[in-house]
Amino acid sequence: MKCASDFRAIARDALSGYFSDWKTTASTRFLKTLYTLLWSMLFLVPGIIASYSYAMTAYILAENPDLSANEAISRSKEMMTGNRWRLFCLQISFIGWDILAALTMGIGNLWLTPYKQAATAAFYREVSGTEFVD
Repeated sequence: MKCASDFRAIARDALSGYFSDWKTTASTRFLKTLYTLLWSMLFLVPGIIASYSYAMTAYILAENPDLSANEAISRSKEMMTGNRWRLFCLQISFIGWDILAALTMGIGNLWLTPYKQAATAAFYREVSGTEFVD
């Protein structure tokens, strides 16, 4: 029995960083989806603009876990003012890779998805003005 309790303690300590702020993350994801949906009800274009305005919310929340959901969304809107077109151009530049990944029946997404996520994270670093720390 001692071995099982030790394992539980180790697992709890190892996973505590991943699940400590799950409520904030879940509420942020919910609010982001709700706001985008509400903007989309006006017309499709405001919904697309809203989704680009809220695109950096997860990165902001990862760097500042003490923020509330609405504060992270507000910071993302401020950060993306003037940068939505740049993010759109970055994402549209992957269209050839998306087509190629679709031709491989999705297997190419195993390599494409991390590449796109890394490009978006680099975009966040550039827009936010923060630097990568080893």
